[in-house]
Amino acid sequence: MDVRLECPCGEHVIVTEALAGATLTCDCGRPISVPSLPALRVAAGLPPYDYSPEQVIGQMLADGRLPGTKVCIHCGFETEQILEVYTECETQYRSDSGMPIWFLLLTALMLPITYLFRWGEGGVQWHGRDTKFLLPIPVCEHCQRLLRRRRLLEECMQRIPEYRRLLEKFPKARLKLRGRTSRSAP
Repeated sequence: MDVRLECPCGEHVIVTEALAGATLTCDCGRPISVPSLPALRVAAGLPPYDYSPEQVIGQMLADGRLPGTKVCIHCGFETEQILEVYTECETQYRSDSGMPIWFLLLTALMLPITYLFRWGEGGVQWHGRDTKFLLPIPVCEHCQRLLRRRRLLEECMQRIPEYRRLLEKFPKARLKLRGRTSRSAP
């Protein structure tokens, strides 16, 4: 993102988001204050904050604004049929960095004071978070069977810009078609 800032002398300076909040010096010697990052984004024609695809989709689902079209994502014909795609982007998991069991057993045999060691979950660490969505997609009755193939389903979901951003962020997301629903009249 490049933004052009004007100096009162008539010269200009091109700045990037990395310079947000800084003060630059023009060739004429005058200081040029670089606006904050949200102000730079607005000047570049972008929203003030860069929301993650999960936040955007979560809000759009809550508002009932997805998928925003009545056109089948495979063939392009108008349809009232909506399929839900269970999309698992990320799953929380745990790792145990505690002592290996063989060490604990060896210690129990060798030393009668093993109670000094901490037993329990002192070494458990949680990683990631659960990021799962039921994403609605418009699909005509003819194309529903075709979209059971994961690769074609993913390719078609990329046609909805919000889903494309999500799948770009989570390229290994698991996709599975769920039950059929029909679009409710507004």
